[in-house]
Amino acid sequence: MPLSILNSDNVLNVGTVANDNTGDNLRTAGQKINVNFEALDSAIAALEILPETAVTNSTIRYDGTGWVSTDGLKVDGSDNTTVGGNITFSDSDDLIMPDKSVIKLGNSAELQIYHDGGNNRIRGTAPAPTDDGNIIIENYVNDADVTISTDDGSGGITNYIVVEGSTGEVQLNHYGSQKFNTTSTGVNVTGNIAVSGTVTADGLTVGGNITFSDSDDLKMPDKSQIKLGNADDFLIYYDGTNGRIRNVGTSGGIAIENYVNDADVTISTDDGLGGITNYIRADGSTGEVQLNHYGSQKFNTDSTGVNVTGNIAVSGTVTAVDVTASGDVTAVDVTASGDVTAVDVTASGTIQDAQGNVRALERTAVTTTPFDLPANSSGKYFSMSTGSSTFTIDAGDCEVGQIITIFNFNNASRTISWTNMTNGVYIAGHTTSLGTNGSTTLVAKGLVTIINDTADRLIMNGNLSS
Repeated sequence: MPLSILNSDNVLNVGTVANDNTGDNLRTAGQKINVNFEALDSAIAALEILPETAVTNSTIRYDGTGWVSTDGLKVDGSDNTTVGGNITFSDSDDLIMPDKSVIKLGNSAELQIYHDGGNNRIRGTAPAPTDDGNIIIENYVNDADVTISTDDGSGGITNYIVVEGSTGEVQLNHYGSQKFNTTSTGVNVTGNIAVSGTVTADGLTVGGNITFSDSDDLKMPDKSQIKLGNADDFLIYYDGTNGRIRNVGTSGGIAIENYVNDADVTISTDDGLGGITNYIRADGSTGEVQLNHYGSQKFNTDSTGVNVTGNIAVSGTVTAVDVTASGDVTAVDVTASGDVTAVDVTASGTIQDAQGNVRALERTAVTTTPFDLPANSSGKYFSMSTGSSTFTIDAGDCEVGQIITIFNFNNASRTISWTNMTNGVYIAGHTTSLGTNGSTTLVAKGLVTIINDTADRLIMNGNLSS
């Protein structure tokens, strides 16, 4: 390879004779030659130019700072190499660099690629005040992908992130198994979603479960609803003023169920003092329902019925088989088919049992003859008018202790008869029974009260002629 040493300080101008002012003397020329060859030897050693490397039409010269070739290759005195053109590798040739040696790209080495001895790094390091450089990975091949792959947990390698150029989606995998992908309408998740923070979404469709960590919340603004059911049948929301649980479907109820053994279901709210207390309790350990007033129990169910602590005030009708009260019963209407037992009963309306109103006598007009006393007629008042001549009482028509009253509204007497009264019929003030079967006369405009004193025995008192 021909070499031309072109720097004027290093060109040998040999004169015809020594000291003829046409060039260097022999000693000076020899010194320049030695310096040139020493520098050339160092440069060649630094460039690692191998003996078998063929270089054609290349000139190396020294520019005062380092050796420069006509191919743009420069080696300076600090062993730095500057290339003005391209470096082209042949097949299977590599660029080999030791740990912590960095490939630096950009005028200020903004992009760096290196191995730090432990990890491989691609780093953007734009200097201040720029600090605005992004790292952009682009693939211009039609329908081709960009993938990030690493260990598959079994010593091999698998895709973790796939940017799919043929479908437009981004795929996130777990050991190569797809768990998340984008679509034209949003995203799809295969499996469960575990969230440790806040999820904010305009629209979210989940095919699996959403699992929250401890102390994480589902936060929704006013009027946003939790909608359950295929047709959004069940709603839970806060309307800006009240919290609401609503069934807006076309069928079904709202069931609150607790399957924990002996556990309760309670409904609690303000206790009047800024705290909270139970108002309703379904007690799983006793089977009772408790109704409280500011946390103080006033009502509870038991195996035989209900218990009330305090008074009962009713503005409507009370219908019951048996009522037992240790305090007051205050009601507009009380209707019972059984017993009503109470210390005090106050009613602004009617108190009724199976026979009717227990405060007023229920009037029944008698217009036919003979007229048979109906069963369950205790406490009733019968008025015999025109067309009725005989009033008949059979055994069992009246229960023991029950009373009926008969008024003869006619201007003529009427007959009261009885049958099967095995213990007799008596007129008050008389000691002799009128017999098991018999009759007596009720005078015109007369009134008689009949008491069933004991089984099948009647006591009569009134305007009777016999």
